[in-house]
Amino acid sequence: MKSFEFTGTGLEYFKIWIVNILLTVLTLGIYYPWAKVRNNRYLYANSMIEERNFDYHATGKQLLYGYLIALSFFIVYKILEVFFPIGSIVLVVFFLFIIPWLIWRSMKFNLNVTSFNNIRFKFSGGIKESYIIFLAIPILSLIAFSSIIFLIIQFQNSTIIMGIGVILILTFYIIATSYFNIVKTRFLIDYTSYGKSDFQTSIDTPVFIKIMLKTILISILSFILGSIILGSIFYFTIDFSQITYLSNLFKSDPKLAITMIFTAFTYIFVALYFFIIIVSLISFAYYITRQRAYIFENTNLDSNVKFFSHMKFIPYFFILVTNFLLIIITMGLAYPWAKVRVAKYTLENTTLKL
Repeated sequence: MKSFEFTGTGLEYFKIWIVNILLTVLTLGIYYPWAKVRNNRYLYANSMIEERNFDYHATGKQLLYGYLIALSFFIVYKILEVFFPIGSIVLVVFFLFIIPWLIWRSMKFNLNVTSFNNIRFKFSGGIKESYIIFLAIPILSLIAFSSIIFLIIQFQNSTIIMGIGVILILTFYIIATSYFNIVKTRFLIDYTSYGKSDFQTSIDTPVFIKIMLKTILISILSFILGSIILGSIFYFTIDFSQITYLSNLFKSDPKLAITMIFTAFTYIFVALYFFIIIVSLISFAYYITRQRAYIFENTNLDSNVKFFSHMKFIPYFFILVTNFLLIIITMGLAYPWAKVRVAKYTLENTTLKL
């Protein structure tokens, strides 16, 4: 077993990150492609296995063309939105139809400019497969999903049929999402090669469905448990005598009463916001760790090299939560340390067997 490692530090990455932000702001965004190159080169150079690192060979000039096209598209969209709304809708539809092409080009470019031990990666997937996966499947899924909802609406007076309809919608969503993730993952892995060696994966939709079902169950249980805890905190901390006081205050000083109510609701809103974020992170951490472990265990490089992911749900969740809190407390300045913590945990829990 050989383990990956990340040798970068939060302070080193902070120096690169803060300079990139300052230069991007000073140049009104023009420096962004070079900033992205500097970020990627640092992260790749510090991603290592057996003291050999990855390399990122793209240049700012190469990324500038795509960046200017995206920026121009955004500017044209905003102009059309103000002066010709229908035109902005047509532009969005056009953009949706070129997304598969953009994904395909991005995969080819990003892998072609990535190397390990002076050997380049390559992506040989076709544009046809990209359009099937990233356009045809989503459109067909949307049509099927809309048809189910339409049929349910026709029987909205029947509680039983409505219940069956909700179950059908959830079932369809789980199956369709799992199938999409399967074909997308196969496309991205099976057409990737390292030098003359090819990656292969053998993953199945039923396992993805099982992972998603467990994720939904964990989300529901987390929401229920969190609601009980949050409700208990509110119940034991709220002074119910204040309700009577506020009702009387409305008569004598309405402005003060409204201010007090607004303040109270602000605290409640903040608490609910953090509650939703934490429940979301629980679901995300479980889904990512389980899905990653399954994909890695079933992926080979020329049938000789096997990959394993040892990321665990609770440690990964702890890193995500503490990163979120650090970024909030430092008003974003802790982002480089958060990025490095995730990179270190992810790579140090990734191994390969020759």
